Amino acid sequence: MRVFFSDSGLFSFASTTLILSLYNVGARGITTPNVVVGMALFCGGLAQLLAGMWEFAVGNTFGATGKSSRSFFLPS
Repeated sequence: MRVFFSDSGLFSFASTTLILSLYNVGARGITTPNVVVGMALFCGGLAQLLAGMWEFAVGNTFGATGKSSRSFFLPS
């Protein structure tokens, strides 16, 4: 059975992007970026890095490279 860790990596990237977009349009009157910072660091950064390392462990070098490089983009 082949396990794909791409789903967790894509979820963390998509959810962080959604929260950032909602903050940018001013949804629900949010003016402080606290929720975006936490989501980008932990869900966006750490989950992407873990998904990349899991992809490397199962032999998917392309997935590991893509997810690991994206994990350093979101917190920046």
